[in-house]
Amino acid sequence: MPAGSAFANAVVFDACLPMAVALVLLGADVRDFERAEVTRAMGTFAVGAVGTVVGTLVAWKVVGHAMGTLGAMIASCLCASYVGGSLNFAACAQCVGLEATEQGGAIVAAAMAADNICMAAFFVILGLIPCSDEATKQDDAPSNSNTDFDENKTTWKSVGTAVLLAIGVSLMSKTLADAAGLGAASLAISAFVAGAVAAACAHFNVSLSGGAPIGDALMLVFFAALGAAADVRRVAAAGSALILFIVIQLLVHLACTLAVGTWLRMPRRHLLLASNANVGGPATAAAFASARRWPSLVRVGVFMGTMGYMLGTPVGVALYNIFVNK
Repeated sequence: MPAGSAFANAVVFDACLPMAVALVLLGADVRDFERAEVTRAMGTFAVGAVGTVVGTLVAWKVVGHAMGTLGAMIASCLCASYVGGSLNFAACAQCVGLEATEQGGAIVAAAMAADNICMAAFFVILGLIPCSDEATKQDDAPSNSNTDFDENKTTWKSVGTAVLLAIGVSLMSKTLADAAGLGAASLAISAFVAGAVAAACAHFNVSLSGGAPIGDALMLVFFAALGAAADVRRVAAAGSALILFIVIQLLVHLACTLAVGTWLRMPRRHLLLASNANVGGPATAAAFASARRWPSLVRVGVFMGTMGYMLGTPVGVALYNIFVNK
């Protein structure tokens, strides 16, 4: 299955990913979900977004002169992408007129390829950063959550129920998103639909045990597809200035997020999750929370990434206006 082909995208992004998110969310114990968790996470998301803006300004100061005549457009699109995910890159490119330029299509393809490569490397760094705050220990502790794979309560019936409900949640979320003209928000809608279904199952003592591990496995397929989609040849063609710009941008973003967040006494797991949501969006944030064994933060990550979808493009366009009017 060639990386980046229409069939690969249909299988991984349109089928595996929605199923993975739904299965992980259905496995979370919604009775332990607190509004304060969302409030604190949104604060760290704002810190990460500010860190991206600072990183963009620093990178522009260092290598902006080498970015060419379209440098301001590219920089603003990358800022939008790292405030709320890659969806904002294309949206911002359309808003600032990058796609309409003579070399716009080639530049967008090269920049997005560099974005994918650097983003994949950045996620590896995030995964290696230790997180030893007390909240993480509580999340890793044994609980009565549906995410526990207990052989005594996991049956073919519970696994089958979880899979069937996940299919239903995915289809319902996509239908609702398309009907509302918000196709890109289907993952966000699935977070609320899956939460409601999980709450109903918990109320009626319907076991969904065994579904979450399947969701975790599908998340790994998503991560593998993300890395395979990066075209190294296009990255090389993009030039060293673009690569250096992104590296500086992401490193300053991470440094600002951790430094300011630590100074404000924010939990590190929220800082790491917010950074992931800023750079990758709701899908990678959900996958990251699941991979780090923070089931209570899966929906929070999707919610933060969705906020990034809404805010990323306006922030990128605003920064472009600052660049051109300076």
